[in-house]
Amino acid sequence: MLQKVDESYIGEVIGDFKERKDRIQKDIRDMYSMLRNKNQLKIDAIESASYLSGMDSTIEKKSRDMDSTLWVYQKLLKEQQTSISSYITRLVNELDTVNRIMLCFFALDRKARDLLELFYKTYKEEKVEVRLHMIAVRLGVSESTVKRRKKEAIQEIKNLYDSSTASEDLAHFYRR
Repeated sequence: MLQKVDESYIGEVIGDFKERKDRIQKDIRDMYSMLRNKNQLKIDAIESASYLSGMDSTIEKKSRDMDSTLWVYQKLLKEQQTSISSYITRLVNELDTVNRIMLCFFALDRKARDLLELFYKTYKEEKVEVRLHMIAVRLGVSESTVKRRKKEAIQEIKNLYDSSTASEDLAHFYRR
């Protein structure tokens, strides 16, 4: 499920798409690796279960502790697997969101893409007012024109993002 996006998030994605995508993909790989490494999950669960069961020296208590430890171990192992699976799902959804934003970005006309790249990549370290001024000078337009065009481009991304157009179909909208 795609998340709701606002101008700020769209700007962040445009500004650091590759790094963000790489981080998400690495996190997904790491989580799958954790799920596949059941031995480590079992060790972690056993250590936690043993600690929670306590230490008593009577044989009857040890038998109850073993049952308790086994029950806690199984519960913790299932919780770990559920938690990791849930996190993977969130990461995959975030990756889908980021990719869809970029597909929408590439569906913009060249002038709109260039303006957003200037604003969110080239001059991203500058204050907003400075960015607006630098872009206006570079494009030979007024700052209010830069603001208006930026707002229109972001709105077009949001409209495409929220549309029922399939992501695969957005790729066909790419304009050079």
